[in-house]
Amino acid sequence: MKYEYEVMAALVQFAQPNTRLISRATGISERKVQGVLKTLCDEMKMDIQRVRENRQSYFKIVSWGVFESGELIRQQLEHLDLVNVKAARLAARLGHSFTTLADKQRYFDTVKLQNYQESQRLEGMTGDDMPLPDDFAQLQQCEKELIDYYTRRSKRRIANAG
Repeated sequence: MKYEYEVMAALVQFAQPNTRLISRATGISERKVQGVLKTLCDEMKMDIQRVRENRQSYFKIVSWGVFESGELIRQQLEHLDLVNVKAARLAARLGHSFTTLADKQRYFDTVKLQNYQESQRLEGMTGDDMPLPDDFAQLQQCEKELIDYYTRRSKRRIANAG
């Protein structure tokens, strides 16, 4: 019922919610949103209609199904903070909670460093052969050198083949 609650909140909170808007607001994939809308209609007996105006379409709740008039749940849904819901979903997916841009950059730099170490291992180089860069700038320099190395190597192959 977790996804259903969040999708219903988006349907209530936005004037003209469509699949893309709901997906962006909740962090749920568009395909999953479509499945949840189908579930709400089939299992919860809600009547959610797609309204088409000009070239745009949006969803409108006509009947609340098992929620009867829908007044109680509507009050709860109006106060659900979709920004926090989306942030929690993304944090759970990544396994990290980024509070600042610096935290996010530090995390991505760590991942790049791990990827660099793994590429070195795949090339047959161990930590003893090549010391680990101390900071991201050194890592970028090593990455550039590695790219230059393979660029020269591929040019030699092309020259020898012709």
